[in-house]
Amino acid sequence: MTVTTHHDDMAIEDPQITEQIERLKRKMQDVADAFEATKTPVQRKKSKRKAQNVPRKSSRFKSAAMLVLFLSMGLGIAYMVNMQLDITVVEEPVIQEPEPVAAPLPAQLILKSASYELLNSELGNTLEITISVENTGDLKGTPSQFMIELVDADGASLMKWPMQVDGQPIDGKQTRSFVTRLIQPPATFANIQVSMNK
Repeated sequence: MTVTTHHDDMAIEDPQITEQIERLKRKMQDVADAFEATKTPVQRKKSKRKAQNVPRKSSRFKSAAMLVLFLSMGLGIAYMVNMQLDITVVEEPVIQEPEPVAAPLPAQLILKSASYELLNSELGNTLEITISVENTGDLKGTPSQFMIELVDADGASLMKWPMQVDGQPIDGKQTRSFVTRLIQPPATFANIQVSMNK
């Protein structure tokens, strides 16, 4: 915390301060008058001797009293001027350190689903297979291949082949579908099984 002090001009323009100074001056004058009133008059005796320059004690006391009064007045004025100081508190800004940035996660490929549809075309029955893959990482990634297997109603394997992946990679936090087709699947075909090689 930094404290900045601005001093006003020495001239005091506050009416309250001026009134206090005048009151202090009047008190000083009253003290001086009272001091003069308490002095005992001393009659001088005539002497044939020449008067010597000897300072009187009363004048010394008077000078000391006036010095004390002036010092009191100076301290009072200094105190009142000090009360007029403009003190401004400036708060230093809080510097926040940046949070560390986490490194991006590599591609994380997950086989979400695999479905098929039998279509009739001029070439005969066509088996269309759709495979969905999700990338839960931050960086792009592409599966190397899928392994597709056709099974009958009892789960026995009828045929099996690899499907190579072509095209653009999957962006981070995105899902993409891959489609392949097989003309004239086996007559006993009942279902598919798909696995993925990353």
